Amino acid sequence: MKIQEVLVNKVKDILIKLNKKGIKVDFKDLEKEYYPNKNFMEIHLVKYLVSKGHGTIRELFDKYMREGTETYVKIKEISVIEAIKLIKKFGGVPVLAHPWVDSKSKSLLEEKNFKKLVGAGLKGIEIDNGDRDERRDEKTIKRIQDLAKKYNLVITSGSDFHGEYLVKATGCHKIGNNNCDEKVVKDLRNKIIFS
Repeated sequence: MKIQEVLVNKVKDILIKLNKKGIKVDFKDLEKEYYPNKNFMEIHLVKYLVSKGHGTIRELFDKYMREGTETYVKIKEISVIEAIKLIKKFGGVPVLAHPWVDSKSKSLLEEKNFKKLVGAGLKGIEIDNGDRDERRDEKTIKRIQDLAKKYNLVITSGSDFHGEYLVKATGCHKIGNNNCDEKVVKDLRNKIIFS
């Protein structure tokens, strides 16, 4: 099964749970508006719910899409170690993206877990994605800097752009904002050559 099919099925499963909670959404309405571009996932459902006045993006994700909520749907995921190996297999440079978003991500910054990631081939770690997130606190930033130094990793940043709608809704993640400088790009290229 293709990843896109898995994501569409996840949205359908969330819709079933939302409908049971009294939030009536017909998949055909979503499909009509979003599916033709073949890039259909939770954010499109959230965008639709925002347009119907059910809350903000952050509120809706926290209330319906986060693990532990009644409407959360888990899909089979590959592990971070598997992802690192896959990226390396195809000539990419594995970088750990926004490790501050939840407790699961933050647990990757614990020494025993992080050591395994580096052992699998991790080459970089993101320190900023432009999000105004209280979870990316000074303690977490310091931890990222310390780990990057200790394991000789490239520290990256970026916009985490996921479309203009998200930019308008959150006020951040605009494409081209928060870019890495030229040295970071060169350091990442060197990680491909010398790994």
